[in-house]
Formats: sequence, C-alpha cells, structure tokens
Amino acid sequence: MILIILVLVYVGILFKRLAEKHKKNPTAFAVLGIVVFLVGLFVLSFLLGLGIALSGYNVENMNLFALEIIGYLLGGVVVWLVYLFLDKKWTNNKRVSDYEVIDDSWIEY
Repeated sequence: MILIILVLVYVGILFKRLAEKHKKNPTAFAVLGIVVFLVGLFVLSFLLGLGIALSGYNVENMNLFALEIIGYLLGGVVVWLVYLFLDKKWTNNKRVSDYEVIDDSWIEY
C-alpha cells in the first residue's frame, strides 16, 4: 500500500516538473500522470492476467508480490511512454518561426 502511494507521488511530481518546464498547468498534468499510471497498471495487468490464464498456467500458484511488481513495471512503462510523448510534442512546438525572430526594431519608418 505504501509502495503505490510513493509511486503515485513520484509520478505526480515527475509530470508536474515536466509541465512547469514547458509552461503548462502543473496541477492538471500531475493528475494526468497519476491517472495514466493507474490506467496502465490496471489495463495491462488485466491483459497480462488474461494472457496467463488463457495459456493454461495455474494463476493461484503464482507469487502475488511478483505479480504486483510486474504490474508496477507495466504502469511505469506507460508513464514513461506518455512522458516522452508529451516532452517531445511540447519541445517540437517551441520552434521559433521567422516572424518571431525578426522584430521590427531594425526597420526604419
């Protein structure tokens, strides 16, 4: 229980810093990061469990702690992918056009 709280706090801080770096709303993106982690954790863990069950492996004999760590890793992969996507998208949007570079201070009227 404490591990999930620590992971959620870390993900929130990570997305908050990313939003501040790119001058976006930090609170909204901290919440987005937490939601992305939880959705990735539950959806990918469900799909992993479904795949294991359909393969015929006896799920009751598996180590629950190992399954929990695998779920955290899957959620972390989703967070990492979304983080990289947002960082790349926001960095590419910062390209300065010629109109922003050239100001009219050098033009004589």
